Amino acid sequence: MEGPVFKRWLAIITDHRISLYERMFRIVTGTCMVAMVFTMPMGRNGWNLLLLAGSLVAILGFMKLSIQKRRVHAGATAIVTLLLLLFPICFLTAGGFYSGVPEWFVLCFIYVCITLHGRRRLVFFVLCMLETLLCYGLAFYHPELVSKNSLQHSFFDSAFSVVMVGLLVSLLLMFLNRMYEEENALTQQQKKEIEELN
Repeated sequence: MEGPVFKRWLAIITDHRISLYERMFRIVTGTCMVAMVFTMPMGRNGWNLLLLAGSLVAILGFMKLSIQKRRVHAGATAIVTLLLLLFPICFLTAGGFYSGVPEWFVLCFIYVCITLHGRRRLVFFVLCMLETLLCYGLAFYHPELVSKNSLQHSFFDSAFSVVMVGLLVSLLLMFLNRMYEEENALTQQQKKEIEELN
């Protein structure tokens, strides 16, 4: 089952009839969903797993609806808003900066930069920065709000998160670079054909 689904997804993101922006939106949102699967369980409680399941369904719904309605920018905005609501919960329930969650904040910044445009990008980028600082401030000045994390879990979560974030960001950049090269080659080919016709 996973094979055909992945092949279909790969076919969509390599289809030049679909806009580059929509394909990038699909790739980055998919990466974000994979990241959530790794981040949410760090809270180590049933509520986090329920929240994860609900969030994944919501993101999938936002993505499908925004593509169908051709409102990808609106869909990306809704997903970023959801992420901004989720990250503080993950941060506080997983152990604050004694967990692997801070490393995942980086993906939120990347998501904002790739999927949003204009003033909205700037606003949400600033919101991401402020939320990160707020989470750290809360954990520092009000440690009672943060779930306790053992030293063993803290080291494991942090090491795991650094490796996974590095891997996901690397794969994301490779995909985007490949798409850019394909678009560039297509443009050059079209330019050559136009010159030959002239």
